Amino acid sequence: MTLLVLIIDIVLTIPLSIIHNYLERHQVGSLPQIIFPSIYIIILSALIPAVKENIFLIIIFEIFLRNFYITNITNENALNNTSYIGRDIVGILVGILTYSFFISKVNSVLPSAEEFKSFLWFIMIVYLISLLKNDTNFKKISEKKVETNHSEEYYLMQFAKYKTKYNYLIKSKDKMVNNLIYGIMIYESDHKPTIIRKIEEVGGNFTSREVKYGIMQIPSKIKLTDEETIVMSIKQLEHTFKNSKLSKENKIELALENKYQDNEATKEKIKQIYQYINKFTEN
Repeated sequence: MTLLVLIIDIVLTIPLSIIHNYLERHQVGSLPQIIFPSIYIIILSALIPAVKENIFLIIIFEIFLRNFYITNITNENALNNTSYIGRDIVGILVGILTYSFFISKVNSVLPSAEEFKSFLWFIMIVYLISLLKNDTNFKKISEKKVETNHSEEYYLMQFAKYKTKYNYLIKSKDKMVNNLIYGIMIYESDHKPTIIRKIEEVGGNFTSREVKYGIMQIPSKIKLTDEETIVMSIKQLEHTFKNSKLSKENKIELALENKYQDNEATKEKIKQIYQYINKFTEN
């Protein structure tokens, strides 16, 4: 890479930073903010082939530029926000993969006539699907499919998987505690997969703020393993249940209230998973 190309890369970082700040101000989701920098370097590689070499560096330069702006102009500390750190790390990885497996492997990123024809067909198919989604009958079918994907059988398969893995840890004398632990575990794993948890945990290493750790998503200022969060959760539930004279259903409600406060949708989903597990283990 020549010095001229490096300077051009730095200059081309400015439009990306402006667009990124625009997306952030308008509260666009994390996924578009992760993907857009890679789209940006693909477009630049097509328009300015001379700067194609190591063009992924633009994404890294933009992150430094944005953090400099946030820290020195707005007087905020972006490093205290673990979600920003995790998003930026993923954005860099996506950019490197885009460069390594696509941009650097082809002479031109512009599609050929044959590839463009395939792309047009893809656009038409997506458009037709979007029309169908607006159709009431299609919506009803889609909703039924979603329910099927999250059926009782699905949750019981997840229960079997985690019971095999963590049975040596989850052995409270109170069966209700054990089943609720599995219910929370299954929900949290579906809601936040391992890769996302690991990225957030890495971000937490650079701050002094609380981060949710482990498969049970326990807030902590120090790193916790999956196993440690399971043990802590069991102790918390046992304490809650032991010191309450409520009915079984109300004990579960209290335990979930302590963990999820006013998030009714989450509490209802966990209670549903718990009921599936409880019914299965009673048989």
